[in-house]
Order: sequence, then C-alpha cells, then structure tokens
Amino acid sequence: MRHNDQDIRGSRVSNDYETKEVFYRIQLTVAVYKNKKLAYKNEMVVPTWYTRRSEARAHIKKEINKRLKESDFFISPRVDYDLVRYSQEGSCNTYIRYRIIEEEGDLLKIQEQISIDNPAI
Repeated sequence: MRHNDQDIRGSRVSNDYETKEVFYRIQLTVAVYKNKKLAYKNEMVVPTWYTRRSEARAHIKKEINKRLKESDFFISPRVDYDLVRYSQEGSCNTYIRYRIIEEEGDLLKIQEQISIDNPAI
C-alpha cells in the first residue's frame, strides 16, 4: 500500500476479499478560456498504464519539458493548470493539466480486454 506518497506498488483487498493491483494512469485536461470565461474543456485518460506513481510522474515531466521546448506553451501562472498557450490577442488562451489517477484491477485482464476490443493493436 502507498504510505505518505511513497512509491510502492500495492494491492488492495475488495469487499469480496480478492486482491486487486493498483495502477496509475494520466488524466489530461485541455481547457480554452475566451475573455476569461471557460469556453471549452475536454478531459481524457491516456491509455498507458503505470505500475508505479513515479513512472507516471516522470512521463508527465518529460511531456511538459517537451512542450516547453517544442511548442508555444509556457508554465501556467494558474495553480489549477500546468501549461498555457496565449493567443496573439490575449483573449483566448489554452491551458493543459496533467493528473495522476489510481485504478484497481488485474492488468493482464485489462490488457486482454484491450486486445479483444482493438485487434489491430
């Protein structure tokens, strides 16, 4: 089990007394503000599964650094978003947020289901 945000792969016992592994995924949020009002917001969960929180954190850090180097994004001054891209007129800005979410389950069963749902993968 995770204790004080330590990076320990854990498992949990459900109400049915079966052990479930804890995995991590990245939730990406893109929001567009026009004239300081939310005009568009979309959230998606990245399909990659991580067995450790530190792996997901490292992926986020790598992604942020890549966007800072290769695009027009900057570190966001807003605490609720990680990155921002300003429009030329400044009235329409795009914000990005990365969050790590926990999921429980059997990764082998999840991977089998993904293969069944997407045979081309």
